[in-house]
Amino acid sequence: MFDSERDEQLVLSTRHIKLRTVLFVLAFLVAIFSFVYGIRQMMHKDPGIYEVEANPDVENKMYDHGFHLYYNFEGGSGEIRQKQSELGDFYSISLGRVVKELDPVNEYESIVSLAALNNHPGEEIELSEELVTVLKDAQSRGSNVYSLYNGPLYALWEDVLSLSEPLESDPLNDPNVAERIEAFRALEEGVHGELRFNGNKVTYMPGEGYLDFIAENEYPANYIDLNLLHDAYVLRLVADDLVRNGWTNGFLQSDSGVLVFLGEVDIEGLNLCGFDSGNNTLKNVAVLPASAVMAMSRFTIAGGESSLYYTITGEDGNIHYRHPYYLSEGIPQEKYAVSYVISNTGDPVDAVCRNLSLQEGELPESDGYFYSLLGETDICYSNLTKQLKATDQSVEIREADE
Repeated sequence: MFDSERDEQLVLSTRHIKLRTVLFVLAFLVAIFSFVYGIRQMMHKDPGIYEVEANPDVENKMYDHGFHLYYNFEGGSGEIRQKQSELGDFYSISLGRVVKELDPVNEYESIVSLAALNNHPGEEIELSEELVTVLKDAQSRGSNVYSLYNGPLYALWEDVLSLSEPLESDPLNDPNVAERIEAFRALEEGVHGELRFNGNKVTYMPGEGYLDFIAENEYPANYIDLNLLHDAYVLRLVADDLVRNGWTNGFLQSDSGVLVFLGEVDIEGLNLCGFDSGNNTLKNVAVLPASAVMAMSRFTIAGGESSLYYTITGEDGNIHYRHPYYLSEGIPQEKYAVSYVISNTGDPVDAVCRNLSLQEGELPESDGYFYSLLGETDICYSNLTKQLKATDQSVEIREADE
């Protein structure tokens, strides 16, 4: 009797083990299927615009910081993944080369950078034809709003903003900083020196006493620095690389507000923002149709992390908006809440230069521009009014010459 009951229990236990085994195998198969399906879904690519990530670079780990490539991929999922990989490799090589070439501080084993001129004044340095062309172009753009030789002041102001709060570090409130900036501004014309070109060999020749002045006053030794035009030159050179190699269905953008199209891109257009002074925010007011040859520069005091201005409280108790970088005469700018310059030449350097002039009240004559004035709610100005498609009917867009 007892043996029979024991046998029955053994049979029941064996059945439970088999059932549990079957359920475990099913659960395992479901998990594997779900994992594989999830991976396939993650890897699946539909046609559309994607941001192309840059590969790591051993020599300059931050080389891609602040720059973005967006590209419109077409075809099947596998084809899109392959194109993304190919473009990512090409983009990484191009961006890495350009950023290192234009670096005014660091020298590299793989390439001769702008820093070689700063670190070896008086010595003839052989540079790439590309870098020589950039330096000649930047030098030719010297004006009351830009100077290739303004590097020490530009770098000083970057250090000031990174080490303290703008309220404390603004020259209006910090006598020490104001004194150092005023001393730099007081230098006689030509003391900063010059670049001498001999083919692709370039020599930076500082003026008499200039190097001692920089050292004694503890200015950063960025004698030659693209400063305000740096990001625009990066985008120009990388865009040229991409277009020459057939990558034309996308656009490049920098965190500093520079954008350049590589060719025809299937997007609605560029969103242009006005400044809502009531809420101290940006709002989209119009769309400008995109074209194959277009570059844009945007300066703004609003827009969260992408803001290109900071604020201080003046002695009058009012909030004042400041551009974060000095122009050539060393005065922080307080002009427009939002300003765009659309260059129909497709050159981002032209767009930024014209936007700098716009901050000084010099209106571009040929290229398109769009701006909002501080203190004027819901009023924007543009010489693009006939091309714009309004998205906020409550905003008034006036002709720029009114």
